[in-house]
Amino acid sequence: MKKLIKTLAFSFSILFYIAGYSQIKNENQRYIFFFHNKFVEENDLNVAHPEYGKAEYNEILESYRKDNFIVFSEKERKIQMLSIMHKKLQNRLKH
Repeated sequence: MKKLIKTLAFSFSILFYIAGYSQIKNENQRYIFFFHNKFVEENDLNVAHPEYGKAEYNEILESYRKDNFIVFSEKERKIQMLSIMHKKLQNRLKH
């Protein structure tokens, strides 16, 4: 019985050590939220803007990642955004 208690105590101490280590902040980590423009939202990424040329959305994201940023970005369609706004408005009206 004592051996079981020692084994459990050792196992829990290892578990808590691992859990604690994974929670250490990396103050050197950088994050970026990249928002695209309306042209990217309404067109395929291969379509060139008449004045500015190809929107290099994926290339821009990759550039940030190469500089060790954690990048948050999503190419959304206009319809998706309208749907999200519609749901939010419905929720506000219900409450």
